[in-house]
Amino acid sequence: MKHKKIKATAALLALCVAFAVLFCCTGCQGDAENKNEAIPAVQQNTVATLQDSDMIVIEEPVETFKLDVPAVRMEQDSFDCEISAITMMLQYAGADVTLEQMKEEMPYHESDPNQGFVLAEHVNVIYPPALMPLVNKYTNGRAKNMTACGYDELKNHIKKGFPVVVWAGDFHSLSDDEYSNAYYRSHTICLLGYDDYGLYYNDPYTGKEENITKDDFEFRWEYKDYMAISYE
Repeated sequence: MKHKKIKATAALLALCVAFAVLFCCTGCQGDAENKNEAIPAVQQNTVATLQDSDMIVIEEPVETFKLDVPAVRMEQDSFDCEISAITMMLQYAGADVTLEQMKEEMPYHESDPNQGFVLAEHVNVIYPPALMPLVNKYTNGRAKNMTACGYDELKNHIKKGFPVVVWAGDFHSLSDDEYSNAYYRSHTICLLGYDDYGLYYNDPYTGKEENITKDDFEFRWEYKDYMAISYE
């Protein structure tokens, strides 16, 4: 009789244990299901919150191409940006020239910048036609007047391995109502590279590499009739 009571007690305990295990497993499975259902919701909310706050930035790959063009800084308070940019281009082409040497060799003219450097009260400038002979001299006759060539052709020419000197409107504060005066406040730079957003150039004024967006460049390049010179 005693053994029967022990067996009955053992059976009862086993049954209790079985119910307890079953209950725990069911609870765990429910928790797991609840957790699995909650994860996507949390992720979606997080992504939405980040997007709303501009914390997620997805950028397309950027193509960048640059030539190692030496920078030449113009003399401050001078009007040497054109010949400084030409000096950079010629040095990259392999010519053993200096800024002072180029200033002595470039042509001068009393009134026509297409024939030589004009040094007057309100005009201090020289244009591509006047510089063609000088560029030809140091590139074995390979000078190329690229005026009005177009933005894409500038990029293609640079990709072929040739820097391009370009004339553009004022590189400082410039508004539409200053359009007429911008023609006489030009700057000349040496383009050396590009990416998906714009161009890289050496600035004679700073003597450093700078960059400019495509829209900003074209806006300012137009002020000087898309003038440009290079070699091939």
